[in-house]
Amino acid sequence: MLLTPDDVGGKNAKFLKQRARQNVVFELGFFFAKLGRKKVCALHKEDVEIPSDIQGVIYTPMDKAGAWRVALARELKEAGIPLDYTKVI
Repeated sequence: MLLTPDDVGGKNAKFLKQRARQNVVFELGFFFAKLGRKKVCALHKEDVEIPSDIQGVIYTPMDKAGAWRVALARELKEAGIPLDYTKVI
């Protein structure tokens, strides 16, 4: 799942934060329910607000240096998904 800053929202106009679109957060919940906590990894841009009501999901920030690629590869390997590590970096 990929959370990108496509919307803005908050309690009031003074405290607006960048958020993923509501349908993306809904889909994250769907995957969480369908696949289970151990099989969901949400990649997110650094400035995106993380949903607080979905605990147990792995949130991996998409840092500018690209370290998220290795973190995601590790998660895929742990889940038993084969991949070519030479293409990760």
